[in-house]
Amino acid sequence: MKFSYCLGGDPLLKTVKVGVTVANAGVVVLKDTNKYGHVKPCTATASADSMGLALQAATYATSLEATTQIIMNPFAVLRAKCSGAAAEDTALTILENTGASTTVFSDTDVGAADMTGGTLFMLSGANAGLTRVVTSTVGSTSVTVNCAFPNSIAVGDKAVWVPFSCGSHKVQTTTYLTQARADIASGTGIDCGVVDTEIELPISSTAPVVWVDFVLHDHVLDPQVD
Repeated sequence: MKFSYCLGGDPLLKTVKVGVTVANAGVVVLKDTNKYGHVKPCTATASADSMGLALQAATYATSLEATTQIIMNPFAVLRAKCSGAAAEDTALTILENTGASTTVFSDTDVGAADMTGGTLFMLSGANAGLTRVVTSTVGSTSVTVNCAFPNSIAVGDKAVWVPFSCGSHKVQTTTYLTQARADIASGTGIDCGVVDTEIELPISSTAPVVWVDFVLHDHVLDPQVD
């Protein structure tokens, strides 16, 4: 993950002590409740008492104090690349439409995970570059979107989808905690609010890159959170 921008204030860089090894840069870190004043990495699905984004790896040892620098602003927007599986940089599943419609994208490669509330990005055809919010999914069958596309989705048109959209909650991280899993059902993962999803330009119909931007919930500097 990387810092994108702040919804308010400055990034607020702070050097903090680690209570557990932070194996990689670009990992969300939390208050270590076993050692107050220290931080530890989040897990793929838990981020309570979040502190911010670690900018360097750091190895914990009792013989010599280790530190890392973090972006600590509770309004910091973090950006994570979407991966198609638990492993970092796994290619996203590209869907290829099998039935003409303006609201339903049909493909047997639609996964079993319910990604209702996610975003469908059109990669090719008359609707290339357009997006829609997913309203329902049928595993191994189809994806239905909220509003009709201006043109019929033709047989052979390609698309990619992720389980996030503006205002949705939770992002599940990959194995090394540095990217966002795009193959997981919507509403699972670390506690956060999605600001935006964005496909990298120029759009590739064979190897698309999608990013999700989000702010952490349950931040230690949020006065409304215990």
